Amino acid sequence: MLRAVLVDDELPSLTWLEKRLHGLANVVIVGTFTNPYEAVDSLAHSQPDVVFLDIDMPGMNGLEMAERMIEIAPHVHIVFVTAYNYYATEAFELSAIDYVLKPVTTARLEKTISRMAARQQPKKDVPKTPGNVEVHCFGRFDVIVDQQTSGMKWRTSKERELLAFLVHNRNELIAKEKILDELWPETPQEQAKAYLHTCVYNLRKKWLDLGYKEILEYTNGCYRLNSSGIDCDVDAFRQLMSACEQVNAGTIMVCERIVKLYKGNYLEEDGFLWAIAIQEDYKEKYMKLVMQMADYYVAAGQYPQAASCYRQIVKLNPFLDHVNEMLLKVYAQMGDRLSMVRHYNEFTQLLKDELGIAPMQSTTLLYNQLCEGFIEGRLS
Repeated sequence: MLRAVLVDDELPSLTWLEKRLHGLANVVIVGTFTNPYEAVDSLAHSQPDVVFLDIDMPGMNGLEMAERMIEIAPHVHIVFVTAYNYYATEAFELSAIDYVLKPVTTARLEKTISRMAARQQPKKDVPKTPGNVEVHCFGRFDVIVDQQTSGMKWRTSKERELLAFLVHNRNELIAKEKILDELWPETPQEQAKAYLHTCVYNLRKKWLDLGYKEILEYTNGCYRLNSSGIDCDVDAFRQLMSACEQVNAGTIMVCERIVKLYKGNYLEEDGFLWAIAIQEDYKEKYMKLVMQMADYYVAAGQYPQAASCYRQIVKLNPFLDHVNEMLLKVYAQMGDRLSMVRHYNEFTQLLKDELGIAPMQSTTLLYNQLCEGFIEGRLS
């Protein structure tokens, strides 16, 4: 039996909905309200499984009310009721939130209730042990659950971007207006709010299914992602970087852990404009560290490791003449003529294709000297 609460500021519409639901055998109405604030206050007592919400209400509309209700009762299902097709947008169609157009029919309600009954959690009062969640931000944003490579499933790209934005600002309160400006800058405000609330609803459901009840908070018009208990590669990156102010024999293994973490620039594959500033900051810090690692390995005569470091830097910025020259020298020290020649030719072609120039005279001179120094595949 589904416990239902009905909220509509217009009494005739509320009465009509109530009569339609009374005709369904598997529904019991535990509250009807014309005042949305009273409906929110009643949740602890009524403990509904589903709440039917009118969207257009004075003071607190249905979208805002849904936010507050989910904060209090995360397991509750929300069904929006509206007289306007405007709200039946793609975001609603793709989301777990159902919507019903006025005037409500019994047949449409039967479909909605059937869907809600199928999704009702029979053991919702039994706490679920949180799963092992890893958030990856270097390269491409992803959420890995219990080491499953498939990660978290997304209904829409904006739902994924919203979580990335919340992770980007984790443990900080972010005003709703800022989120709307960053994620839906050219969308009409009311429509953008509808998209936001839909995404938030879906994210809360996802995290609740993973055993995280209070990860996404809403306070005074602001959202906050509580990342406690969640492993994030950026947090590990920061901690390890703070331990590697100098690269030496005592810190080199920690530096190598940083290299393994840095699978690409921060959120680079996603193209989020709001991430560009911090992306460049992390990139600069990382390249500086890897350059110091390369210097350490060269001084220690560990040329393969030095070559690996220089390749990391070239991958991030292929136009650094000094780094390309050092990589040529290291290949020569390794006796790897093939890699040296290949790299010089690739660098030369890149400069021609991208900038329309040839390598610096010092680079060409170095390359020729190194080639002359090889005797039977080894550096003389």
